[in-house]
Amino acid sequence: DQYAIMLSRPEQVMLLDCRTKQYHFINVELYDSRWLLINTKVKHKLIDSDYNQRAIECKEAIVIMQQQFPEIMSLRDVTLDMIDEVNLPESLYRRCRFVIEENLRVHEMMFAFENKDSDTAGKLLFASHNGLRDLYEVSCPELDHLVAFSETTKGVYGARMMGGGFGGCACARDRAAPRRRRVAGGESGHRRWRDSAGIAGGDRARDRQARAGGSGRAARRRCAGAGGGY
Repeated sequence: DQYAIMLSRPEQVMLLDCRTKQYHFINVELYDSRWLLINTKVKHKLIDSDYNQRAIECKEAIVIMQQQFPEIMSLRDVTLDMIDEVNLPESLYRRCRFVIEENLRVHEMMFAFENKDSDTAGKLLFASHNGLRDLYEVSCPELDHLVAFSETTKGVYGARMMGGGFGGCACARDRAAPRRRRVAGGESGHRRWRDSAGIAGGDRARDRQARAGGSGRAARRRCAGAGGGY
């Protein structure tokens, strides 16, 4: 966050190596599309507890894997083949798999931007959100609904949650065309979905037990029955 705050440049993203602190910028001015920021109006109520727990789980996984692969310093040193060889608890396996796959997606996204490839960039956004939802488990029903709506909306390349999760915003890559009707329809559809799900917009405390019991699937069922729109 500190690097982004102090060094960000318009229409560019920073590729930061958190180990060496080296960074460089990549132009993301894709002329056929634009970024949209969509606010769920859900506060990050669980970010200090549940998100920190994810970091603890990743550290626990590293300690276990170091017994077989002592050269490991962090999950950036781990491959998918390595976590398949180690008998990790299921929850730690999911956390590690997400981090490894997400690190790979970062480099794939860099090449997509360099090649002005909006289609690939969009697919990577969707894949990233799926991992955050299913493997790292830091999403929430509202974020899942926004991304699900984006995936079925003509003119949207891709979307994912932003930040630490459990609420907040989603970002989407949208074709550079008039979008007033699409966004307006999405807002009204999202309000209808909130009402049908019994969710108070703007200040909803998520149900911990529901999330732990697989509410991602339940959220997707609600999305499927919401009639589209966010």
